[in-house]
Amino acid sequence: MKRNIYNIILNSVFLVIFNLIFFLLKGSDVPSSVWISYGFIHAAYLILITVHYLTPQSTFHALLNFPTVLLSIIYFYIELAIGVLFIILKLSDFKISLIIQSIIFAVFLIVLLLTLIKNEDTAKSISKHEEAIYFIKESSSRIKRLIGLTGSNVLDNRLSKTFDVLHNSPAKSVAEAKRFELEIFENIAKLTENVMTGDVEQSLKILNIINILLSDRNNIVNR
Repeated sequence: MKRNIYNIILNSVFLVIFNLIFFLLKGSDVPSSVWISYGFIHAAYLILITVHYLTPQSTFHALLNFPTVLLSIIYFYIELAIGVLFIILKLSDFKISLIIQSIIFAVFLIVLLLTLIKNEDTAKSISKHEEAIYFIKESSSRIKRLIGLTGSNVLDNRLSKTFDVLHNSPAKSVAEAKRFELEIFENIAKLTENVMTGDVEQSLKILNIINILLSDRNNIVNR
């Protein structure tokens, strides 16, 4: 609660100081061009604060959204410099002030949207990669835990070979491969049950099914 209050106070410092200086030096009897610049500066600052607070605070998301935050900072300082310039000039014709600052805002908005789209695509790509890595690590780990528990050298050797294939499988995935990955997990669970009960023959059959599914999965991923 206190942290939120401190953040509100900190974020209000610029607005308070800017408005204090503005009204002390310019007052309220100013041309439209000044009010337009006044509005754009406040909008740029609010965008900067909004982008900052909408960015997740985890390290991964912070790095991913860094270009967005940086872009908002750059836009704010550019708008602040140009806005203050138009406030000082106090142009009687508001059109120049409006057109220039509108163009800058439009350019910022376009670049911001393109950056957000790129970030979303990157996040999806990373998510898919993490899912594939999870499949490789988890399935190979489950197979590895069974080696040495079977009481059969033949089954242990087959498990070792399957582990090697899993461990070296492509660390990427596609939608068509999900079904095979789920079936591999299901069959590993069945394999574990049979190994624990000492059923070597059934374990070898299930392991053969796993190898076939794994081969199909890797073929789809490598296409």
